[in-house]
Amino acid sequence: MLFRSVAASLALALAATAATRPRYGGLLRIETAEAIRSLDPLAAVAGRDAMASRHVQSLLFETLIVLNEHAIPQPNLATSWQHDASFRRWEFRIRPGVRFSDGAALNAANAAESLQPSMAGIGCNAQAAGTDVVVAECKAATPDLPMTLSLPECAIARRVARGGLAGTGTFKVTSSDGKRMALAANDDYWGGRPYLDGIEIQLERPIQQQMLDLQLGNADVIEIAPEQALRMQQEGRRVISSAPMELLALRFNLSRPAAQDEQVRRVIARAIDRNSIYTVLLQRAGEASAGLLPQWMSGYSFLFSPVQPAALRPLRPLPTFILNYDFADMLAKSVAERIAVNVRQAGISMQPVGENIGVRGANGEAWLARMRVDSTDASTALLHLAAQMSADKSKIGSPSTPEQLFRAESALLEDASIIPLAHLPETYGLSPRVRNWAAPIAGGWPLADVWLEMQAGVHP
Repeated sequence: MLFRSVAASLALALAATAATRPRYGGLLRIETAEAIRSLDPLAAVAGRDAMASRHVQSLLFETLIVLNEHAIPQPNLATSWQHDASFRRWEFRIRPGVRFSDGAALNAANAAESLQPSMAGIGCNAQAAGTDVVVAECKAATPDLPMTLSLPECAIARRVARGGLAGTGTFKVTSSDGKRMALAANDDYWGGRPYLDGIEIQLERPIQQQMLDLQLGNADVIEIAPEQALRMQQEGRRVISSAPMELLALRFNLSRPAAQDEQVRRVIARAIDRNSIYTVLLQRAGEASAGLLPQWMSGYSFLFSPVQPAALRPLRPLPTFILNYDFADMLAKSVAERIAVNVRQAGISMQPVGENIGVRGANGEAWLARMRVDSTDASTALLHLAAQMSADKSKIGSPSTPEQLFRAESALLEDASIIPLAHLPETYGLSPRVRNWAAPIAGGWPLADVWLEMQAGVHP
């Protein structure tokens, strides 16, 4: 009897180990409310659609350098780098044995060609030196170049026939019809084949429908609205969140006469009740903020508060504002309506209007913007946000110390043309069969090591 008991216990232990051992195979089903407007890392995508595009791009394309959770540069497609004493000349050694999804070998020439548009934008020139070294020559000292090269728009993409793109990432696109996108594992990936055979992404799926699909077992990864996360956790469902990495802000269209009055913009900034937005609409997800960078990144966000305007001079007639928001974004709709109520109490009429901002842009006096913070390095993140704002770079320079960073951020906020409201995390609901989803601090889809546990009635 003792032998049988020990044997049974051993069998159970082995079965449990086998059940939790990573396995190859299976199709991961992801749903997103956004559309994929472009897979080109150089393409500028506005609004919520930018997030889905960036996440898919990260599966297809890679950067020379990546940042770890402490914002320290790490080798990726570049194995090492060095610079001269002036920080104007940099050399990046390309990783050997890497191939694009179309079979072409990665070398210094095609890496430099891919980087040049992004490098030109920061006053640098990229060119090949031999087959395995990319040289960057910059007009001015650029000590933060490795940080810049970790940004999504600096991903290495090879332009192929008929406008196609090939990358070196863990997956490659096999089909896309605008509503669904299919990705297959890159069997020749230099870092080792991913566990998943493929990924199916269903696009423009409403959040409520995503919730139902997860409950019915028809989806493995869905987006969770901030106000839904707490309830899902209380129900015992798997919820994964990143650090707050998305800025929700009110931006003004300075081409419209009503929005050109800085005093009026400051009155609006003071009227907005961020605390109610955070506690009621966001259900305390993320953080309320009057700064561009989240508190965890800068360490000083709490110092920002809207500047108290002088007494509002009599305005006849009172300005009327159209506040645009993404019509498909229910959170943006709720926030826009709350802002309109706050602002009306200050004597300014504001009308929320839903628009397809990602395609047509905003045409009112103001709009709600959701801006991705694309780096875990504070200085790089601020410069990237400034670029999204089309801000004058001379106002901020190249901040490297906390004091310089604070002054640069203050300069971007001084005219109240943008009013930060909150920083939001990325939050996802996962099905029970998803294993090894190691949520990075910056969010995204970390699928290189994700695997699927097969369950009864669920097929790979």
